[in-house]
Amino acid sequence: MPPAKSAPRRRLRKDRRTKDATVSATRTSRKTSSTVEAYPVTHLPERSKPCVLPTRVDKSDILSLSKTSVEISGVFESALFPCNVFAIEPSAMVDILDGIAYSLSKNRKPTPNTPRQWVATKSSRLVSDGVVAEVPGLALVEAGAEASWGDVLCDVQMVPTADRMAEAIDRLATGATHVFDEQQDRLHHVGLAIAGDAFQVAYYDRAGCVLSGVHGIHENPDLFIRVIMGLTLVGKPYDGKDTSIVTRDGRRFVTIGGFDYEILETLSSSHGVCGSGTICWRCRRSGSDEDFFVKNTWAEKTLDHTEGDLLTRAMGVANIPKLVCEERVLRPDGQAWTTTSVRSLAAGPERWSIVSNLPQLELRRLVMRPCAVPLSYFSSKVELVSSLRDAVVAHEALYPKYGILHCDIKEDNIMLHGSLPRRRGLLVNFDRADCASESHPVVLERPKSSIPFTACDMLQVPRFEAHGVRHDLESFLYVIMFICTKYSGPSHSPRKEFDIRSSPLGPWFDGDVAHKEKVMFRYEDDEFRAFLDSIFDPYFDDLKDMGWEPSHSCFTVYLDEYLENHEDEREEAVANCATRPVSAKPPSTRGTKRQRSSPSSETTSDSYVPASPKTPTVSPRSSETSGSDGAATTTARGRRDRGVAGGKDADADAEKVETQPLRRSKRRKVA
Repeated sequence: MPPAKSAPRRRLRKDRRTKDATVSATRTSRKTSSTVEAYPVTHLPERSKPCVLPTRVDKSDILSLSKTSVEISGVFESALFPCNVFAIEPSAMVDILDGIAYSLSKNRKPTPNTPRQWVATKSSRLVSDGVVAEVPGLALVEAGAEASWGDVLCDVQMVPTADRMAEAIDRLATGATHVFDEQQDRLHHVGLAIAGDAFQVAYYDRAGCVLSGVHGIHENPDLFIRVIMGLTLVGKPYDGKDTSIVTRDGRRFVTIGGFDYEILETLSSSHGVCGSGTICWRCRRSGSDEDFFVKNTWAEKTLDHTEGDLLTRAMGVANIPKLVCEERVLRPDGQAWTTTSVRSLAAGPERWSIVSNLPQLELRRLVMRPCAVPLSYFSSKVELVSSLRDAVVAHEALYPKYGILHCDIKEDNIMLHGSLPRRRGLLVNFDRADCASESHPVVLERPKSSIPFTACDMLQVPRFEAHGVRHDLESFLYVIMFICTKYSGPSHSPRKEFDIRSSPLGPWFDGDVAHKEKVMFRYEDDEFRAFLDSIFDPYFDDLKDMGWEPSHSCFTVYLDEYLENHEDEREEAVANCATRPVSAKPPSTRGTKRQRSSPSSETTSDSYVPASPKTPTVSPRSSETSGSDGAATTTARGRRDRGVAGGKDADADAEKVETQPLRRSKRRKVA
């Protein structure tokens, strides 16, 4: 790339003899290139039109990445594309680029198996005035591949002037979100922002974004060439792809604990860049007919225990997974994949603030049994309620005996296992769980569960209470509310032309605790029923009459009452299941995206009978409570107004929780 006329060409080799030696070595390599395998040269297909990338712009994704962004100078020189991964140094490349071909005959390094090419793109991004517009860009893809988000290796966004660099970085955040959503083997992603004659590199992983410094293309051509060479000419794992997931004859395999597991289908995957990035697969071990539940997740490496430790401790509890194997995923150099390797390059006082204020994650894989399917594939409302109750009972058993609090109750963490007609609920994903006791309650610096499912107390700032059992029970209540809002029937049937973020539940995604608390604990009976009418799909109308009190004794009683009232439906389902087969699993997905079942394959509401739930021991206070001294009162719909909490650690004892409604701390009332 010739420099601008206004900028003098920088001499990268002051020693003339060194420069002559470099050119001489290159000429020599040309003569011997016929005997050494060189980088694949091919005529790349020309594209007459830009590739259109279907894009959904979510401002919350951009905001979450901007909050975690840190700038570290020299990040791509030291960590992403160090000199030792190139056959020739980028600075030397600038000298000999004009008229001299790049050769890999000397000091051969890993290269992509398939040539790559840059293609022009059009996609929707957030522009400077805050609106969403279709903008041009560039993307690096394998030669001949369709330019979809599942193929993008690097995203490039350009703006005309240097003062708009921040806008280009915001556009890259949208691209990074789509890359992580569509590519299950993506460990990190690199985006390139070009603003006028300046450029900046954005590195994305599960802890957020790391930005390089802003450099001039003409003032620092060797840095610019280093980035382009690193993206185009260097293969795994420097391109951010996971080398431990291999493809053989079109089938994907992953090795865990010394065994090869074939990935048969994707059961669930998380959205966005920041967080655990959990992906759950249905896998089968070579030489076995048993299906295993394999979890790929980025977990906190600073905890005293791992998810596998907790599962081993609670091995005797029903309706939670049984651990087969847990291990860290290692890089080719034998080190663990972590989010701290790049951020540890920061020097000076900023190093401590960067490392301490962001999650320190490492990639782990767990093999568990039994295999399960997402809760959204319930075959009937009876199965939905019964499986939810199974998860509540499992949660109840974990705390008194083992001191384990799940701390992340949400829709994705309750699944279905077994076969029809008697599938059961399974409480999964204990990577955010913690251990507690009456003397050592769980005190969280920030909510661990997903914001829409987080209990109101845990969203308060400042927070006056430790995380307790009743907060998880409140999250169970939100799970069933969200399912009744998102779906229009069984067998994973999302509501058509419906955006839950635009519904009355939308503020809950943003952590609007005032709105959430008003709806759940301030609305009168008729107001709350009107709220349910505004969000529930008509298929779930009969669930509106269920009691909506998430204290343990009341909540399980309401679930049991619903199951008893639908006993006839359960008996009819037994006969139906005996006369016709029903699919118990979602459609197979061998690619990176889970497919949705077609309407023709959906199961009707009378096709399933759940296992009969055990009758819980109910306190006399569970159905009706009256009196003074801050006691709660039961309303007509079964929801209780919050009374005075019995002390800071009132919910530390599981037996007390069974007879306590949701309550507000007296100290917060005063505050």
